[in-house]
Amino acid sequence: MRLIKYYIRQLADSPSISIEVEMTKRIKPMIKIDKEKCIGCGSCEAVCPKVFKLNEETFKSEAIDADNDDCVQEAIDICPTQAITNE
Repeated sequence: MRLIKYYIRQLADSPSISIEVEMTKRIKPMIKIDKEKCIGCGSCEAVCPKVFKLNEETFKSEAIDADNDDCVQEAIDICPTQAITNE
């Protein structure tokens, strides 16, 4: 906030217009599934179908949409083998 106030003040004193904005990006954690631990029970997909899906060939869970993380913690908590982590 101080940076924006500083540049606004500079803008008022300067004949040329120049505004700089410092942005920070929230980095989302990465969902990881330990394929050795995953038993393919489907509990993660049941509680969080927008994020998890069982692979039809390997019968292991996969994260298909890491941006939709509203229910990820519930899937982590419900996993019987603790195969899901959010790093």
